[in-house]
Amino acid sequence: MEETNSPINSEKMSAPSFKLLVTTPMAAIMVSGKDQSAWSDLLETVGDVYTSAAGETHGEVNEALSTVSFMLQGGDRLIRKYFANDELNLDRMMETSATGADVWVCKLSDGDVDKSDVIKLFQAIQAGLIEALGDLREENKMVEQLIQVQDKVVEHISSLN
Repeated sequence: MEETNSPINSEKMSAPSFKLLVTTPMAAIMVSGKDQSAWSDLLETVGDVYTSAAGETHGEVNEALSTVSFMLQGGDRLIRKYFANDELNLDRMMETSATGADVWVCKLSDGDVDKSDVIKLFQAIQAGLIEALGDLREENKMVEQLIQVQDKVVEHISSLN
């Protein structure tokens, strides 16, 4: 996946902490009922949200948001390349997302990242979901649940010492 003059680090992009930023919106898009031809455009929209959030974070959280937003904004070609070796099924997307969330909580517990940055990361995931699929919240309960899960994660992280 590494290209010249590209800030995309293939090794980091395959880590669950970075993949979470792609698999969570991808899972929501997959259950949304949207035509598969629209998936890349929806992911690009999420990338715009991540770019904005990256400006408000530091360290590894900033790097994750910036790197993933660059990849998502690269459009269909980079997105297809990213998912080329992955199974695009809902169970796999959800498993990767859960693992990625656990990794960020561990990094927070170890003092590797700031609580405010991790909260901003999950708020960015939620904002990306709302931006891409918010119009489906009332008619698609799975999309609504994926959006609400981000609130629960933020609540949990906020409660940690």
